[in-house]
Amino acid sequence: MGIFEVETKFGVTEAQVQKAIKRLMNKGGTKIQSVTQEDIYYGHPMRAFAETDEALRIRYQLPETEEKRNDTPVIELTYKGPKVDEKSKTRLELSVNIDNRERSEAILLALGFKRVRTVRKEREYYRLGEIHFSVDRVEGLGLFIELETEVRQESRIEEKRNLLLELAENLGLDMDKSTRLSYLELLISQEY
Repeated sequence: MGIFEVETKFGVTEAQVQKAIKRLMNKGGTKIQSVTQEDIYYGHPMRAFAETDEALRIRYQLPETEEKRNDTPVIELTYKGPKVDEKSKTRLELSVNIDNRERSEAILLALGFKRVRTVRKEREYYRLGEIHFSVDRVEGLGLFIELETEVRQESRIEEKRNLLLELAENLGLDMDKSTRLSYLELLISQEY
């Protein structure tokens, strides 16, 4: 049906980012690209996603470099299910590429969905084997590192989560600075 996104996230300093990237590269990691992302989150007309721990967003992504700005942006519609793990941000993720952000949003609004919040960030993508490593500079929140992998079988979630946690430790990331909250949840929590 879908893919489980197994993810851990850490609040970090610039020095911690540089240390983690150096260690990642020494392990054979590679930088993939830098992008700008704008995520527009929507609320369901009949249930509160904050209570059901779900999310629906449209992501608009552009390469950061000027020479690539003429590339077609990547636009995705993504549903994220409730977290299924107490130690990570693991959840079902269903995503589809779309070619028109405005029309897609118009459909959602016509169905009764409401815009909740926009999250903007600069993201640097790295990869080490099957693991995605991202450095995020999130507007209004600060600096984060995310480690992520995907799994189709729910029975393999614990194995993959443990792989991410072991890598996080090897990269010098502070487990006390890990969070299971999404950027949307972190931004909303600042308001209260």
